[in-house]
Amino acid sequence: MKRLGLSIIAILLSITGCGNNLTNDPDSPALNSLPIIKKIAVSQREATLNTSIIASVEATDPDNDELAYFFSGEGTITKTDDPEVIRWMPPLTAGPHRLSVAVSDKIGIVFATTQVLLIANED
Repeated sequence: MKRLGLSIIAILLSITGCGNNLTNDPDSPALNSLPIIKKIAVSQREATLNTSIIASVEATDPDNDELAYFFSGEGTITKTDDPEVIRWMPPLTAGPHRLSVAVSDKIGIVFATTQVLLIANED
């Protein structure tokens, strides 16, 4: 009996621990929908070395939750006054470099990546 009781408790914890609304109570919060990344835009797809690139993300949330943006990539990323826009200084090496963004509604998170080709400066 003790083993059955522990199994039931474990099952209940896994159901309530997922954060989803599993009740039929209309006053309970609804299930969360993930944000949708519509586009990542960069000011240049090809650039010479030591060129600053402006990048932005366009995202929405089906539940109208407030969104948070997290940019990552090689080089230096500088935030701007707009949380959807950053200034990116890729590393000083020629070749393809990736810039990624994660968008979160503080419940779920989605990711997207874009690529910029850096070309060596002509002497």
